[in-house]
Amino acid sequence: MYTDGITECRAAGAEQYGETRLVRALAAAPPRSTAAGIVRIVEEDVRGFAGGRDVEDDQAALVITAGEPEQRSG
Repeated sequence: MYTDGITECRAAGAEQYGETRLVRALAAAPPRSTAAGIVRIVEEDVRGFAGGRDVEDDQAALVITAGEPEQRSG
């Protein structure tokens, strides 16, 4: 995952969302989550951190997932 703006999100006051919260949110994702599911989990966590208010900073996330390699017959 690559993110821009998520870790810098601020709640009321000066506290930032930060890398520690992001790691916890990512760890909460079920195994084999889709990229969209991971983004949804992080988005909900950020919204909870911000107390449901709109986040002032722009946020972007790139999530790439990989499946099991295909077996080749051969």
